[in-house]
Amino acid sequence: MTEQGFAIAVVGLMLFLFGLVIGVRLGEELSKRCITTRQYWLANLAVFGAGIVCSAVVVAIGLVVGSAVVIGLLGGTIAGLKFGFGESTGPWKVHDKAFNVNKGQMAAARSGRAEQNRRRRAEGGPEPELMSVETGGTSGDAKTEKGSHKG
Repeated sequence: MTEQGFAIAVVGLMLFLFGLVIGVRLGEELSKRCITTRQYWLANLAVFGAGIVCSAVVVAIGLVVGSAVVIGLLGGTIAGLKFGFGESTGPWKVHDKAFNVNKGQMAAARSGRAEQNRRRRAEGGPEPELMSVETGGTSGDAKTEKGSHKG
């Protein structure tokens, strides 16, 4: 009996990790549709609702190990939504401030530029330039090329 229990635990852990990875990707894709914080929180509610329905189905069927996939998908999707959204909001803002993490997302939330970037991305506009590369000459007359890297 203990060997069988160990095997079920290992399979459950593998299914949980599988659900987590798929959920993060799902959340990132879902976050591309969220421009405002209201849309973000509605997406979170939809994910929770889908998680509740999936959990009920898994329990009704009797697949105890299948609940690991549902929990992994739920956690991964919520995390993917948060990181794909690019702004600290709600309980995440409290979390990020308390643990002093995601400073870029907190700054984006304060300045309001996160929503501008999401709106630009949704409309198909150009991404903001984050890096400029300097190519130097022999006498110190450097030329700056924005957005390109020549190696």
